[in-house]
Amino acid sequence: MTKEEILKLTDAATLVDLSRNEIIFITPDEQVAFMNPIALRLRNLHRNTDYTKLTIEDLYDAETAPLLRKKLKELRDRKVSFLDLRAFNAATGAEIFLDSRISAVRTPPPDNELKGFGIMSFDITNEVGIQRELRKNQNYLHSIIETATDGIIVIDARGVIQSVNPAAADLFGYEPEEMTGQNISMMMPQPHRRQHDGYLENYHKSGVGKIIGVGREVEGKRKDGGTFPFRLSISKVKTDGKVFFTGIVHDLTDQKKAEAELLKLNKELEQRVAGRTELLNQTVSRLRSEVNERKAAQAALISAQKEIENALQKEKELSNLKSRFISTASHEFRTPLSAISSSASLIGRYNDTQDDKTDKRNKHVKKIQSHVKTMKDILSDFLSVSRLEEGKLKPSFVSLDLKSFADDIINALDTYKKPQQTIHYRHIGATEEIISDKHLLKNIIINLLSNAVKYSAPDGGIHLTTETDIDKNVTIRVKDHGIGIPEAEQKFLFDRFFRAKNAAHIQGTGLGLNILKQYTEILQGSISFESEEGKGTEFRIELPAINEKTKNEK
Repeated sequence: MTKEEILKLTDAATLVDLSRNEIIFITPDEQVAFMNPIALRLRNLHRNTDYTKLTIEDLYDAETAPLLRKKLKELRDRKVSFLDLRAFNAATGAEIFLDSRISAVRTPPPDNELKGFGIMSFDITNEVGIQRELRKNQNYLHSIIETATDGIIVIDARGVIQSVNPAAADLFGYEPEEMTGQNISMMMPQPHRRQHDGYLENYHKSGVGKIIGVGREVEGKRKDGGTFPFRLSISKVKTDGKVFFTGIVHDLTDQKKAEAELLKLNKELEQRVAGRTELLNQTVSRLRSEVNERKAAQAALISAQKEIENALQKEKELSNLKSRFISTASHEFRTPLSAISSSASLIGRYNDTQDDKTDKRNKHVKKIQSHVKTMKDILSDFLSVSRLEEGKLKPSFVSLDLKSFADDIINALDTYKKPQQTIHYRHIGATEEIISDKHLLKNIIINLLSNAVKYSAPDGGIHLTTETDIDKNVTIRVKDHGIGIPEAEQKFLFDRFFRAKNAAHIQGTGLGLNILKQYTEILQGSISFESEEGKGTEFRIELPAINEKTKNEK
């Protein structure tokens, strides 16, 4: 099918309206005769706009319109011409960039009469905007590179310099044109030149850039042959299938000079400090010697003062002890002595032949014996305190059967118990054999049981428990339901001569628990208790195991 046949079958107006390009027809006298919808829309003109009343100046900007009119005059003798035109948006005034093809429309030969001009334009506004933005960015980047204080050098994969900024050229003493096209190695002294060639060769073989992205210090060679230190940072850029390397060169000359100067100053300072330190050490040594002498004198003075204070304190304690001893002894001995004197007087009055008096006499004899025993116990307490004070009491460890040992003590206290009082005893543990000091252990148990008897009701129950573990550690517990110890006074319980207020009416020296505590410590043990006034008290003695080796060492 021929062109003419296609045109006959096609509605030309429809083709023009459907075109995605701008189509404008200008009359020979340069008036607007036609605008397709795209042309109207580009300029934000309504589709019903009477474009025949518009001029070229209405459609194009002030710079483009004269050029278009000039081109139309030239086309009167030619068929086609190309021209970049600028239009504008009627509503916003924004520029519209057009790539236009202008052709003269004539009648067929031989007349060739000029009927007007057809303008077909492509909207290249977006492309122009992109190009402008690209040029702007390029100019911006170029300004940054040109004004950068650090040198910037771009080389290709062979090491040939593609571009340098003024700072780089100035650092190396060249003009930029002298460096462009040269191999970068010309600006490197040995061994850096050889190393750089090795880096490039390695990159071509392996594709791995070992120094890319790594800042390092190297030396550069100036045009005059001099060298200078700089820090080099390299990055890789790939564009259009080609590889380029960008090197950032930071001159370290001033920094190295400052570092050298600083090292020099530090060395001088160290020498000065060393000299001053020696003088200071001598002064300190002299002062230390003086201080030590003063300290020694002061220590001797303090020691003498403490000895005097200790002596005075001991003298004071001894005086107090004597006073309390006299007071306690006077009180504790007076009662049994009075009872002994009274019983002895009564015995003298009884006739031996009178049987009914025999029981009374025996009763008084037992009473005398009991009070004598009490006096012996008091004297024993005083003697124990004296021996403990003098440090003469040493443990003598022997093997013994703990259960039998406790049973003997309970039997010995049978006459000491009050009417209806009972001592309940039990032993816990797989073994009864222990190693301990018989005398100290006996006094500990007797003291605890006698106190429980003394401070319990006549019908009160007393509980003794001994316990041994597999290692032969010993635990002794004595529990009563007697008068108990007031909570506020419990902290003084092991002080010498201490008597609780609720026990003041009961005979005692106040030395028993103090002695018991020291006996326990001699056996390397510990004592603790729990008590509630009016409900009773439980004492607990913990004694560590003593084996044969330890016994001999003791």
